[in-house]
Amino acid sequence: MSNFCPEWIFAISAAQTAKDFLSTNNSIISDIKSKAFSKSLTAIYILQSSLDFEKGGEIAINLYSLYEFCKSGVMKGFTTKNSKLIYDSIPPIEEILDGWKQIAN
Repeated sequence: MSNFCPEWIFAISAAQTAKDFLSTNNSIISDIKSKAFSKSLTAIYILQSSLDFEKGGEIAINLYSLYEFCKSGVMKGFTTKNSKLIYDSIPPIEEILDGWKQIAN
């Protein structure tokens, strides 16, 4: 697992944390929720900014679009308190991570 970009795991984990605490109004939980939201967006941004469009071509473009979908879902989900939007952002990143794990094995 150490061969995998921690941003992948971080994006999934932070999005799941944000989703789990989305409807909670407790101030401590609210701080956790805000940090998880910020961390998930940062991780997705890192994934996007690491793409090489010259070498990656269509694959890089498709990944960028997928990351945009995930980022949009996390942002809309957080601002509208709709955990489904955040939840829908997690599987695409998990699927890519699983693909990389299979390649490594």
